[in-house]
Amino acid sequence: MEKEIIDKLMNALINFKNHQIKNCINTPNMTHNQMLTMYILHDLEENNKVSLLKLRKNMRLAPSTITPIITSLEKDGLILRKIDESDRRNIFLTLTKKGREHTKYIHDKMQKELSEYIEYMGEDTIYSLIDNINKTIIFFEERKKKE
Repeated sequence: MEKEIIDKLMNALINFKNHQIKNCINTPNMTHNQMLTMYILHDLEENNKVSLLKLRKNMRLAPSTITPIITSLEKDGLILRKIDESDRRNIFLTLTKKGREHTKYIHDKMQKELSEYIEYMGEDTIYSLIDNINKTIIFFEERKKKE
């Protein structure tokens, strides 16, 4: 019994990962992490800027992982990277006009997809899913603390 449910859970998690939100939104030439970075930048933006440290903490990514993402988004003209004049260790990111338009597209598309998903699954099921995801996060965070 236990092996069967473990196998089913593992397959469900793998299948879920393979069907990331990126597959629903279809943003050509943009990775899942790039899309997520743009979305989080938009949500965190205060005074038209976000510190790289704050973004990195929200995404829970190492500097070696986030730097290439930022570099590619900057190269594509979606964000600007600025060094803080008063403390050169601080780097701030801002969305460009093109970046804001692209983020709006991502946001609107996500809203549509998730609305359709909620309608398909039903609100009670979605609230249960949210509750179970949060419980799962808590479970693994507590396990990590014990190790």
